[in-house]
Amino acid sequence: MSESSYRIGVDVGGTFTDCVLLQPDGTLILEKTPTTPQDQSEGVLAGIGRLAEAIGLADARALLERSESIVHGTTAADNTMIQMSGAPTGLLCTVLTVGMLPIGLAGMWQLAGASARLGSRDEATRGPGRHGNAVRVAQVTATFAYGVVPLGYDAIGRGRLDGCIAIGLLPWLTRSLLRAIESERFSDERSTADRRNRTAGRADAVGARDDGIDASTR
Repeated sequence: MSESSYRIGVDVGGTFTDCVLLQPDGTLILEKTPTTPQDQSEGVLAGIGRLAEAIGLADARALLERSESIVHGTTAADNTMIQMSGAPTGLLCTVLTVGMLPIGLAGMWQLAGASARLGSRDEATRGPGRHGNAVRVAQVTATFAYGVVPLGYDAIGRGRLDGCIAIGLLPWLTRSLLRAIESERFSDERSTADRRNRTAGRADAVGARDDGIDASTR
């Protein structure tokens, strides 16, 4: 730090704003002013003005022009959470941002189960126990993989509500698509089974008729 430069530290609290000045010779000066909740900058500038007066400068501007750096911290966010005095919408955004991760985990569990069941075309020949185990393994593996991917945590860390919502809802949207595919496949299989049953029924009827004809001719 040069001989003509200063460093300023500001801590905005719920009641008072503390300002500290580090002088070129290493000495400290501390001043305290009331916090101004309506505009915190007013209390900060008042505190810096007191620091300027303490070293014989005209005002806060004169001190800032001679300062090398200024560091600012605040406990306003902590006080807001402790007192629960913040805007309800802000808290709602926080809940939605953090809550999308467990919602996405639940969606991935459902998606993995649906995908495993959809891929089991020979389900009847495998046996219900083996099929159930395969579905459970797929669900655990996919949910674990979803949980360790850093995309969701990065969105939470950046406060990206849109990213969190997309990550949380993507498994559910994909699950809905698979459900539609599964329903269509089941409908096709049922139609095929109905056609086979009708064909078998007609064949039985023809066979019974032929048997009746043979019996009558005898």
